[in-house]
Amino acid sequence: EGPSAGELVTGTDGGTGDGCDAKAVTELSFSGDLCGQFEVLWHQRSEPSEQFLERVTEVLRLRSQLERQYGQSLIDLSSQLVSPPSLQGGTVHAAVDAVLVNFRNRGEQSLEIADQIEADIAATLQSVLTQHREASKRMLADSEDKIRAYSKLSSRYCSRCSEAENVAQECLQGMAMRPAERTKVGIRATQLSQQARVAEEEYYGSIDQANRAAALYKHHLPIVMGALQNMEEKRWLCLKDCMRKLVVYETSWLRNLQYDLESAAKTAEGADPKGDVQEFIRQQLKAREDTVSATEKPGSLPEPPFGVHQFWTLGRLRPPKDTAARRQWLEDEAIMKRLVAEEMPPAVERLFSGGAQEAKEAAEELGRGLQDLRRRSALCCVLRAKLLSHEPQGTELDNCKPVDIAAPAARFDAMVSLFMGALNVCDEQADSWCGRDLMVLSQLFRTEVDGGKTVKLLSKIYSHPIWNKVTFWEDVLIIGLCEAHAAEAIWRRSLNAGCRFVAPSMTTFLSRVVGYMLTFGIRLEQARTAVLNAVRKHGAVLGPQAAAYEKLLLQAYEPGAQPRPASGVTGSAGNSDTAPRILEADNTESAWDAAAAQIADSGSVSAANAGTGDTPSHDGEVEEELAQAPPGPSSCEDNGDSAAANPDATQAETSGLDNESAQVLAALAGNQRSVSDV
Repeated sequence: EGPSAGELVTGTDGGTGDGCDAKAVTELSFSGDLCGQFEVLWHQRSEPSEQFLERVTEVLRLRSQLERQYGQSLIDLSSQLVSPPSLQGGTVHAAVDAVLVNFRNRGEQSLEIADQIEADIAATLQSVLTQHREASKRMLADSEDKIRAYSKLSSRYCSRCSEAENVAQECLQGMAMRPAERTKVGIRATQLSQQARVAEEEYYGSIDQANRAAALYKHHLPIVMGALQNMEEKRWLCLKDCMRKLVVYETSWLRNLQYDLESAAKTAEGADPKGDVQEFIRQQLKAREDTVSATEKPGSLPEPPFGVHQFWTLGRLRPPKDTAARRQWLEDEAIMKRLVAEEMPPAVERLFSGGAQEAKEAAEELGRGLQDLRRRSALCCVLRAKLLSHEPQGTELDNCKPVDIAAPAARFDAMVSLFMGALNVCDEQADSWCGRDLMVLSQLFRTEVDGGKTVKLLSKIYSHPIWNKVTFWEDVLIIGLCEAHAAEAIWRRSLNAGCRFVAPSMTTFLSRVVGYMLTFGIRLEQARTAVLNAVRKHGAVLGPQAAAYEKLLLQAYEPGAQPRPASGVTGSAGNSDTAPRILEADNTESAWDAAAAQIADSGSVSAANAGTGDTPSHDGEVEEELAQAPPGPSSCEDNGDSAAANPDATQAETSGLDNESAQVLAALAGNQRSVSDV
């Protein structure tokens, strides 16, 4: 056979065997030939060799222990046989004494070889293992710590955003839910939206750290690979030296097993650790040539995969939990959709276009069973659809033009009766969700009476006691905040990778909520106090954005600013026959407070998440962000990896959304119905 790698083939004259000059075979190396396969080297060579050396050390120590036990037993055995004085001096005694001396000498030799194995061989191997183990830990820590942190934060970002998206869909689509449950879902959507922001910031921070670690790892990789090869060769050279020592000790102890020991000595002398390493490198190079494409440069490092990604690509998305409450909600939702699509539209058409008696009967039909939340929510949906049918596609309910109810006047009276009945039920059941819808709808229906005077539906229900309750307006404000955060959670899927939310989430309704209060006769001072109290009362849920919301909601009504009435309505209620009202405090607990207390009792709201610990602070950035915030559920910024989100361009990127979620996104982009419509 020819010479192995790294050897010189020389003749007796000092030259090569063929008379040419001596030339060393080119040596292969980890850093030069396998630089991009750190994981392969670690798992297939370094780690197994280290484990093998540990097992060898353990076996040698067991051998030393057995030799020590054997030698001590022989010494003890030699001292147990004592010849009687009468037998001493005979030939038989001399033979027995020679056997006992042989026992004692062999025992002493066993103790000596046990000490040699323990102190000289096992201790050396253990020292090498200790040094290499510490160096290996540093190598792995340098290459894996930041990547593990990036993977962990990526998974958390995916989980938080996915959960926020699911809860947001329930909040925006749960019109069949009971008000308290829907408010609780809204609170949860707000909290998850805040947590998604925290995870988003941590995720972007981890990307920079991971990329810096990857760059440093790439720079140091050749040095690490060289050190890895050096450790590998030294480990096997140490094992070779220890095996030679063990053979020497065994040879001096057991001359009668010379044949076996010579075979072991030849085997130990023939060990070539460096040649084994070279052969391993050749095998890896051949395997890589079979699998890697011809265009890949040998020894090149892979680019680190630490870019910005959409949250749903970073891990397994969590589907909504299949609970009894969710199944009941889906059943109620199906019933409500049937009411909206089949049962109620014909009655609404008769109410708007039928005769006096027919309109009255239609209002009675629609008003029956309004104690059922499903029928009440369906009524609001049908009336909303009636208004939006006169508007261009993408118009939000708050921006609709008023619809005239033609004569006879009985139609308008029937509409007033229907609204009063629905408001009575909302007041009794503390249903601020449907009450909010009826409040907005009441400003969009009107009729013309004798003399050409226009009478709005709002003026007919202006005296209803629900408008005097502080808890109602507080719930209406919180409903707007919940919808804004839910819309943000759903909108995130349509954004390009790299966009992040920086300004507080806003919707058209939320921007006009103070105007609605003024429209229903509440004085500006009382409206300002109600908004400040509500926002500050629930600042633990809103986090550092509470101060920004105070400014956003009230800035149009502060001294020096032009008031912005809701839906184009001016005056206290848009009519001269209405008067300002004074909000009355009542002892009824708001739906928001009840839901928040229930979540707090169950442990879902933690002070650490709601307050400071994991929530990023935007103090000092609020004014700048508000000034730069574009329209939409919330403004976002691009970190440089992608362009700003375009709703039209990103509509095709919302893979994984159902039709209803796609409608929500289209509504936010101004291409479909509004959020509350969906």
